[in-house]
Amino acid sequence: MVKRNPYSHSRPAAGLGLNFLSPDDLSRIHYGTVEVLRETGVKVGNAEARELLAAAGALVDKETGVVRIPEFMMEDAIHSAPSVINLYARDPKHDVVLEAKRVHVANFGQA
Repeated sequence: MVKRNPYSHSRPAAGLGLNFLSPDDLSRIHYGTVEVLRETGVKVGNAEARELLAAAGALVDKETGVVRIPEFMMEDAIHSAPSVINLYARDPKHDVVLEAKRVHVANFGQA
């Protein structure tokens, strides 16, 4: 069982927060990403991965390895993603829970 920090949901200072992106900004990023993945696609180097994506409904160019992903696949992936992710450390006291309203920061690139 992953331990949770008892203060993770507390707000030490009312009104404190950083909002770099507005809801409209987030929508534009989302729909831009949908358009790029649907129209331009992404190169997938692994043949088995291309086969799985094709079986799920993606359009695969067998010559170039580019996979174009339709919007329904992206929406299904977003809605089926877990709301909580547990990152287990070798030492359980360093386990981390990632979920809404919880932030974890590491000072190196391999957290």
